[in-house]
Amino acid sequence: MEEIRRGDRFKCIRNVVDAYSPNIVRYYAGSEYTSDKDGYITDLSGQANDWSEDEEWKQFFVKVNGSIKPAHYNNSSVSCIDAMEAAWGTEVAKNFCIGSAFKYLWRHDKKYPDNKKEDLMKAKESLEIWLKLDKDEA
Repeated sequence: MEEIRRGDRFKCIRNVVDAYSPNIVRYYAGSEYTSDKDGYITDLSGQANDWSEDEEWKQFFVKVNGSIKPAHYNNSSVSCIDAMEAAWGTEVAKNFCIGSAFKYLWRHDKKYPDNKKEDLMKAKESLEIWLKLDKDEA
């Protein structure tokens, strides 16, 4: 699991309500939050909530100063894009990234309001991978 470190910044992609009072929103979709302590993300009230033992946090936040991948992305020692590049070459992998970004941009406004930004963040990550592949090729 990728760890939450003090100073990490996160963008919330879905409203997160209080576990005991579901009418209280602790984190708002689209807002950015900072970790003031390892393993914790500080909410709107200034309370640091411990996410260190909870994989569930990955469905609510996207790390702004890095990349967060849900557990199903980490089931192999080789990333999908690395395998694709090895099998079919860098140009195919780069074109896949462009197609993937296009897909996420195409459908982002058709999602439930709290999830629209999630697809925009995925499109951004696809383009960042393209830029890395292009840099590696140079």
